[in-house]
Amino acid sequence: MKEAILARIKNGAVIPIFDRYGAAGQFLKKHEGKEVFVESDTGAMKTNKQLGYLFGVVFKIVSEDTGFTIDEVYQVFKQRFARYVKPFRGSSVDFTKGLSDMTKLDAGAFIDKVVHYVRTDMGMIIPDPDPEYNWRDNERTGHKHPSVPRGR
Repeated sequence: MKEAILARIKNGAVIPIFDRYGAAGQFLKKHEGKEVFVESDTGAMKTNKQLGYLFGVVFKIVSEDTGFTIDEVYQVFKQRFARYVKPFRGSSVDFTKGLSDMTKLDAGAFIDKVVHYVRTDMGMIIPDPDPEYNWRDNERTGHKHPSVPRGR
């Protein structure tokens, strides 16, 4: 039987991501002490949870602090962390890769870079992803992301 969970390996430990119903925790307990095959899925598309956290929490906090729109914040971070260069007729052209062109793994790396930069270089407090937070419901009902004190 093939089973899978979405997880991050941190300090040599498997940390489940978005374990809303405890299924990943149950999966890990069930396989405690057993040998398992670990496979990296680099081709999967990013998730709505990833995008919701990035746009509904991280970019929203940065937007409120800087006065930029959420789209402007996105453009700034694309320029900083999703740039690539292609040669063209003896010169080179700079491009940015949008989230729509990123895999789940690429999007996760982009989000990690953005969150790290915002926390360390901008001095803002960004909460870790909350698996119970439903950004779509909160946007529809007008509820804001949890209030977070700024680190400045």
